[in-house]
Amino acid sequence: MLFRSVLESINYACHALAEYLEMIKGLIQAHPTATLRYIFENPNIFARTGNGVIEVFSCTQLDPGSYKLLPMNDTCTEWIPIQFTYANTTHQAYLDYITNTIVPTSPERSCHTTRKLPVSLGGVISMYVAKTGALEKPGHVNVLQLTKVRSEERRVGKECRSRW
Repeated sequence: MLFRSVLESINYACHALAEYLEMIKGLIQAHPTATLRYIFENPNIFARTGNGVIEVFSCTQLDPGSYKLLPMNDTCTEWIPIQFTYANTTHQAYLDYITNTIVPTSPERSCHTTRKLPVSLGGVISMYVAKTGALEKPGHVNVLQLTKVRSEERRVGKECRSRW
């Protein structure tokens, strides 16, 4: 009876682990950069997937004084226009505000949906105002920073382990 109970527990644990791994696989495929930054607790990586392979690249964080968010004038885009200096050269590109990576191009979007966009720069969450290129406080919008969720998980996890 004890042996059967142990086998059932192992079977349950294996199925739970398999489900968890499938969930992680799905997250990595859908959002490789955000998921791997979260797993590795490293904001300075970029990741992409394809054909069952994950490529991970290191990134260089720009100094706060080396970039400027630009306004969206007549054409609105999915990503935020940005001007930045890197290796003593000034560039114009777009900031993917979801992964905080700079990309060379951006698809056009309706100006109605890009009027204000959430952005986290230097650990500070702000709202990018497309008309002016300025940043403002989020206001009434509820914003939750994923890194704060992670630290809360650790605290709760330690409490659970200390009970055993």
